[in-house]
Formats: sequence, structure tokens, C-alpha cells
Amino acid sequence: MQQRSTLTNYIKYADLNLFELPVFLDVHKVPLSEDHLKELCESPRDEFGVTHVNLFYNKEANVCFCLLDAPDITAVENHHDKAGVKCEWITEVSMAKLPKTS
Repeated sequence: MQQRSTLTNYIKYADLNLFELPVFLDVHKVPLSEDHLKELCESPRDEFGVTHVNLFYNKEANVCFCLLDAPDITAVENHHDKAGVKCEWITEVSMAKLPKTS
């Protein structure tokens, strides 16, 4: 049953463009290598409907800020849980300046 639900969610969100959903900012420890973090920014939307807008990190301070496009805060939590990452906090945000999409 879980697989069917995951597939349904993926289909539901697969064709959405960036910023068609709310944007969230979260903070947690840097869980992965710098190269992997850069790859995440190019990843397609996941089965929870989450995609990375950008990641900001400081390896020395072991802190990572994720800017995510997601349906809701639960999707952001599920996205991080799947990766084994515990967020210190998550908040919905508005952006004063949207990135160029062309």
C-alpha cells in the first residue's frame, strides 16, 4: 500500500514547476559531501513533492540551510527523514527576489 501512495504522490507533483508550491527554509547538520549537495540542487522533485531551490552550507560549522519547494511542512519532514537527516527547524518563507527561470 505504501508504494502505491508514494507513486501517486510522485505523479501528482512530477509536472509542477518551481515555485508552484510553497517555499520552505530549514536548517540541519551537513549530512553529505559538497558534491552530493550540489547534485541535490539539480535533482527532480521527489515522491513527497519536494525539490531543492538551493542549499547553503558551511562545512567547518557543520550547518546546512535548505531552500525547498514543497507541498507542505510534512513533505519537507518526510524528505529529510528518508535521508536520515534531523532538522533543527523548518519554516515556510516568501522570497523577495525570485531566481530567473529562463
